[in-house]
Order: sequence, then C-alpha cells, then structure tokens
Amino acid sequence: MGSQEPVREAERLLAQCYDDMRRVARRILSGDGLSASIQDALRSLDRAGALLAQSREAGPLRADFLAEQGWVHLDRWLLQPDSAASARENRQAREQLMTARALAPGSEAVALGLLVADKNDAYDMIWAMDDAPRAGAMARAALARLDRHEWADALADTAAKLRIELLSLIGETAYQADDLPAALAAYQAADRLIDAQIARHGDLPNLLILKGQNAFDLSGTLGDMAGRQEEALRIARAGAAALRAMLAQGPDAAAEKKLLVLYGQEALLLSGLGRAGDALVPSRASVALRDHRLAGAPDDPQRMRELAIGLGAHVDRLGEAGLAVEACAAARRTVALWGRIKALGRLGALDARKNVPRSAERVRMHCEVSGG
Repeated sequence: MGSQEPVREAERLLAQCYDDMRRVARRILSGDGLSASIQDALRSLDRAGALLAQSREAGPLRADFLAEQGWVHLDRWLLQPDSAASARENRQAREQLMTARALAPGSEAVALGLLVADKNDAYDMIWAMDDAPRAGAMARAALARLDRHEWADALADTAAKLRIELLSLIGETAYQADDLPAALAAYQAADRLIDAQIARHGDLPNLLILKGQNAFDLSGTLGDMAGRQEEALRIARAGAAALRAMLAQGPDAAAEKKLLVLYGQEALLLSGLGRAGDALVPSRASVALRDHRLAGAPDDPQRMRELAIGLGAHVDRLGEAGLAVEACAAARRTVALWGRIKALGRLGALDARKNVPRSAERVRMHCEVSGG
C-alpha cells in the first residue's frame, strides 16, 4: 500500500466517524442510555488510527483523529452508569486532546474539548467526590478561559452550551456554600443564555431540557430566599409545563428526568407555602415517573438513585399531610434502595454523607409514629 493510501482511507473513515457522531448527538439528546452509534464511531476511529500508523505523512490528519477520538470520549462521559466509569472516559478524552494539542497547538476544537473535560471533572467533583469548593474553582477558571476566546461559527453553539453548563455548576457550588445571591446570579445568567439559544434555534429538545434544568435550579434557589416562594413556584410550574408539552410529542428520557425533579420542586414549594395537601399531587407524580423509569431499567443504579431521592422527599410530604403509615412504608423503601445501590458499589460520597443517614432518620421519625 502506498504512503498516501492509508491517509486517504483514514480520511474516509473519519468522514464516516463524523456521521456516526451526529447520530450519537441525536441519541444523546433523546436520552438514550446506551448508544450503538458510539461503538460505531470508536470502531471507525480505531481503524483510522491503525491506518495512520502506517504513514509518515499523516501528521495533520493524526491530530484530527486524536481530537475526534477525544470528543467521542467526552460524549461517552454522558452515558456512563457510575462516576468511576465517567472519570475513566474523561481521562481518556483529556489524554487524546492533550496529544492532539501538541500536534496542532492552534486547534480550536481541541481547546474547546479540553474545557469540556474541565467541566466534566468539576461535575464529578461535586456529585461523586463531594468537593464543591474545588469544583467551583475549576468551573470558574474554565468559564474565564472560555470567555476569553472568540470561537469560530462552527463551534459557537457548542461553546454556548458549555457556558450554560459551567454557569450551572458555579451556581450549584455557590448554593452548596449557602451563597444564595451568587447562586441566583449564575442561574439567571444561564437562563438568559438559554433563552438566546432558543430565540436563535427554536424549541429544540436539548434547549428545552436545559431550560427545564435551569427552572429547577432557579426555583430551588428562589424558594430558599425570603418572600420569593410564589415566584419560585411559577418558574417550576412553567418549566414542568414546557417539558410536558415536549413529552406529548413522544417519549424522551432526558426530558422525563428533568420533569420529575420539577414535580418534586413544586411539591417542596407548596409545602413551604403551607399547602401540604396540594403538595401531594406533584409529589406523587414525581414518584410515579421515577418508578416508571426504574421499571424500564430495573438494574440501573442511576435510576435507583433518582427514585431514592424522590421517595425521600415524598416521605416528608406524606408526613406533613399526616399520612404516617404511608410515610413509614415509603421511608423503608428508600432505605432498601440505598442498600441496593451500596451493594452494587455505586454509592457516591455525597449520598453516603447526606442522603443515606437522612433516609434512616426518616424511618425512625415516621415508623415510630405509625408503629410500622
């Protein structure tokens, strides 16, 4: 085989990989948990890499190959079942992108990919490592680097999405530090960016899902601020309504995931407003949706966790409504779910510190009252 032939074949395979990646993006946006398209993309990249190794004249193309492989791993990070697996994907992404940067130091795609890897690390620091202060510092540094650059048109939408995600992480770390004004400012900035993207592109599913997540963040922060509970309730209900309208067009696992937390948020806000009976309606809807999702993937620890979290909050709503027997049963079920997650080796540090002890406390509180 001549020295140029491997390069031409690798170029063809990379073009095939780009098509695979577009399919991956559509599958991710629809909330699919396991995408065969990602495996197709990785197979194409593996074949391209083997061919490139045969040629001494493939330097620039090799940088493209490494960058694209890094982006594939970044997308795989979204779909991993646990924090250890997602951390591995992010490490592999960073390694590929760093090597690509050495070959092509001016590549914008590589630079943006490394910022996405920083965002992923910050997310895992919060939810897997229970280290919000370090996560906040990393997210703020990544946002500063992102904003210093004028991204090419082909990367502008990806950069905008990353900006929204970084602001959301900054808001979360501020919220965990009880700095509600800073959290609110970050979430409001993210909301303005989401609205700008919707104005530009229309009601795309991924943008509506981002809007739903930010409605949860905004309403949760406002709900903790004096005199702003009614405003928070309006935001939560508007976010839920938009997601229900989207789901009326067809199933979407990612939209369901945002909707169930907004139902729980609505219930919490109604409870805070002294409307315990009204709070049970969205609370039951939240648990029903979580149950439905777990029934579709009964061995998925992420869906077990989302049900355990939702059930815990539902126990509180049941107790407030005076339904002690039902509260006790739900509390015991929550403890059992955390036990299953721990047995699978999928219990995160934050859950171990906060949610597992709280579930045991709910059993003591509600089952002693009911005699259950």
